[in-house]
Amino acid sequence: MWLLALLACPPTLPADAPTASAGPDLLAFVGEPIHFDGTGSVGTEAQWRAGDGAVLDGFEVDYTYTRPGLFQATLEVCNSDGESVVDSLAVSVVHPPADPAPRRSTTMAATSTALWVLLPDHGTVAVLDRATGALLEHVEACVGARGIDATDTSVVVTCPEHDAIAVLGDSPTFLQLPRGSRPASVLVQGEQAHVTLQGTGSLATVSLADGTLLRELPLGPDARGLASLGDQLFVSRHRSASEGGTWWWIRSDDVQTQTLPLDPGPDSDVNARGVPSYLQHLAIRPDGRQLAVGGLKANIERGVFREGRALTHETTVRADLRLAALHPAEGEPGSPLPFPIFDDRDLVSDVAYSPRGDRLYALISGTGHLEVLDAVTLQKIGGTHGIAPGATGLWVDPESELVWVDERLERRVTAWNLSTVDASRSPVLETPTAEGLEEPLTPAVLLGKRVFHSSGDRRMTESGYVSCASCHLEGDQDGRVWDFTDRGEGLRNTLPLWHPDALLPGIDSPIHWTGNFDEVQDFEHDIRGPQAGLGFLADTDWATTNQTLGAPKAGLSPELDALAAYVHSLTQVPTSPLVPDASDVLAGELLFNDPDLGCASCHPAPHYTDAGWLASGEPRLHDVGTLTAASGHRLGASLDGLDTPSLRGVHATAPYLHDGSAPTLEAVLGQRNPNDMHGNTSHLTAEQREQLVTFLRSLD
Repeated sequence: MWLLALLACPPTLPADAPTASAGPDLLAFVGEPIHFDGTGSVGTEAQWRAGDGAVLDGFEVDYTYTRPGLFQATLEVCNSDGESVVDSLAVSVVHPPADPAPRRSTTMAATSTALWVLLPDHGTVAVLDRATGALLEHVEACVGARGIDATDTSVVVTCPEHDAIAVLGDSPTFLQLPRGSRPASVLVQGEQAHVTLQGTGSLATVSLADGTLLRELPLGPDARGLASLGDQLFVSRHRSASEGGTWWWIRSDDVQTQTLPLDPGPDSDVNARGVPSYLQHLAIRPDGRQLAVGGLKANIERGVFREGRALTHETTVRADLRLAALHPAEGEPGSPLPFPIFDDRDLVSDVAYSPRGDRLYALISGTGHLEVLDAVTLQKIGGTHGIAPGATGLWVDPESELVWVDERLERRVTAWNLSTVDASRSPVLETPTAEGLEEPLTPAVLLGKRVFHSSGDRRMTESGYVSCASCHLEGDQDGRVWDFTDRGEGLRNTLPLWHPDALLPGIDSPIHWTGNFDEVQDFEHDIRGPQAGLGFLADTDWATTNQTLGAPKAGLSPELDALAAYVHSLTQVPTSPLVPDASDVLAGELLFNDPDLGCASCHPAPHYTDAGWLASGEPRLHDVGTLTAASGHRLGASLDGLDTPSLRGVHATAPYLHDGSAPTLEAVLGQRNPNDMHGNTSHLTAEQREQLVTFLRSLD
């Protein structure tokens, strides 16, 4: 639109009153001229301001920007009477796209005509028409599928529960990978596929012709997300070490480990400290100069024991989106870059760039937001709300620029037009992805899965930061040690939710290290307490059940009962990379069952735990010599022992012990067992200790 610059204008404009028409918004590449065209204006003189300080005379001018950014260019037009008007347009300036274009693995992938969407609960892939969003067919894949990539010749899916990748066709062809490798993400390159192996911490290259493992490159723990830029590969570590987040930059056989540092804060109502973790899918800006990865920021420095301040719903976990330089013009290659701060948001489950690279999209899993950031300034310039909790993946159509969202728990995908600030806030397309398929989950389990991820529900938490998934994404553990001293506990190492009650479906074993809960519904205490949620129980029911080991809460809230149903459904324990009948495993098993060592007395097979109740409200606890001043209390009283964790899947749950003080199983048996209270292990030889650890790592 155009505006009069002179306020004292007559009500009726003279015939030669100026008008300014700057034209539509423009896209420009750094170092390449663009054309400003104001010939649709009326006036005698014109002047352009490019927005970067440059001033240009004339109705039509060419100009070359020397740096990227979002600029407001203005056109001022004057007439012979000295009147002037102005109009403006936005100029998105980006670097030219890389050739070949960056690629990435997420939960959706596209061929030239179709969009392929994972349905991991159903064990299939939904195939959609890219132009209309119509559901075309379902193709058999595998239950628990995690990553997908597609070309016009191959569609490949990772199957972590089967330690395989599936090449899709009339029926899937499964290409077996090493035992316990848990493939996560995949990228197809010609007749090969690159696959991240989360279980073994490596990157595999597999022949799609015959399944030959061409290469397995060691990286480090929890290798998960995957992206490529030409022959360079980029991998994210899912759960970080306490020192910072990790990603790997691979050129041929050269692996560079890069660190994303802790956010130093300070803690406030709009930000908090924390280590970036739960790193998800990677994205590379179309110009190949910058890498982005979303996740969750965990504030492991805060707590009453650690620093005298309690964790709050605002200072425990928050959304996190990190950036790193891939080009010297952006910074030292591999170095972290400034990153945006999100308020009232939880896990960033995926990130993606617009086809031009001028916008960065961030999908917020629990609150249902899709944020749009300027890719250069990182300022929020748009977005939408109303996406279902648990959304997991983004795909941006390079032609239409529609942003497709995998709303997995609602069994649908939606497509959004977010190309302009005033774009529609309703999806352009919405497709049920499981139409015609039998729902594999019971109504209670599906509802519980939705509740589990719903940080945007005020009943779960006050401001959108915390859900069950914040510490137990996918029912697993986050690898963090939290300071719960203000809750009457102490330093607590997160346990996976497949321990221990999921091993005994329908029966609630003592929950937490101190057995302070006796039913999953007791998490109402955390919800109403440190999470500051309104709660799922009616206040009248809460008044009569607000003791964790008192009157049962089961049957009083559909949501809490559904949450319990979902937790009890988590029976899949990660497969160990070790062969169960290997000689060193068998030797370690003999030691484990030796009565003189005592391991099996508290960790009896088949569940490898003696967790249970001695009497109503009295769990079986053991003092194994690991209690310290940091261990806190139990239900306001002294802490005399700990619940026995199951050893199933222990190969995937470091660090160890209730306070996370043992980084390895070797440390559990050695430095953290000086008085043989946690098994009589001090007399073992180095070889015997290694055999025992090998057996423990074999349990799944």
